[in-house]
Amino acid sequence: MAPELQQDGETLPQNNNTYASDHEALRKTKVTVVGSGNWGSVAAKLIASNTLRLSSFHDEVRMWVFEETLPSGEKLTDAINRNNENVKYLPGIKLGKNVVADPDLDNAVNGANMLVFVTPHQFMEGICKRLFGKIKGDVEAISHQRNGGQDGGPVHDLYTHLRAVGH
Repeated sequence: MAPELQQDGETLPQNNNTYASDHEALRKTKVTVVGSGNWGSVAAKLIASNTLRLSSFHDEVRMWVFEETLPSGEKLTDAINRNNENVKYLPGIKLGKNVVADPDLDNAVNGANMLVFVTPHQFMEGICKRLFGKIKGDVEAISHQRNGGQDGGPVHDLYTHLRAVGH
């Protein structure tokens, strides 16, 4: 049985991810949140609490973090994984013990079949270019872009970015 997970002092229900076969385990949805600012951290927290309750999802939620060094000298991903909170962008809020911060974009999305993009729009094209050819063709993607058009530039949806990268 999986270890008991607690968040904010409460025991969380778990889906226990016990599988009748390897095939069943492969069908489970594995989620990666691409982005780790305050909005990305909130998305990861909400998704992670739901993956623990839903048997169709893997428990672990990866969160890609653009690596930064904190004033203390510690890497942001190390601080997130050690403290279970994004101490820079969402201090004081526990993310869920099943959220794993990863500074390597390729590694963070590896094996994921659902990507949740939570980054400023001006970074989307570059991220999509980095991911081109590295994700499975059946991956579902959700975009929670922010700052759309505030810099005076055009706003493109995720499909437009992905289509542009693929041509």
